[in-house]
Amino acid sequence: MKLTRSIGYAISALEYIYKKHPKSIAAREIAAKYKIPVEYLQKVLQHLVRNGILDAIRGPQGGFSLARPANRINLYDIFEAVEGGLSVEAGQFPCNAAKTTINETVRCYASAQDQTRKVFRKTTLVDLVGQKSGGTSRKKTS
Repeated sequence: MKLTRSIGYAISALEYIYKKHPKSIAAREIAAKYKIPVEYLQKVLQHLVRNGILDAIRGPQGGFSLARPANRINLYDIFEAVEGGLSVEAGQFPCNAAKTTINETVRCYASAQDQTRKVFRKTTLVDLVGQKSGGTSRKKTS
């Protein structure tokens, strides 16, 4: 598992949107706040929209808002939206490594991945950024 730039941008944007609730926030505003390239941020935000974490509202008063309550957005949801989930790759071992050692190492690695998933599923956006605002979802209006 790797904490990528995209994950960092996603979490920063979600924190900003959560703290500004219930206002819709433009990608440019978030990008300016964190000095993130706006085009890159827009791609990350679109992943969050496609996965039901954010709502996108078009127009001059548009922007992004939480699609569901912050206590129902967990860290695993964010990783899954942006990176496609957590990687479970064990990698390559040298051909002369002992088979039982390899099997035990892979088993241990898989167990660590399972524990990481459990922690990420329990950790919500509220846990990550605190209870600064209500952070509940905002319904789209037509």
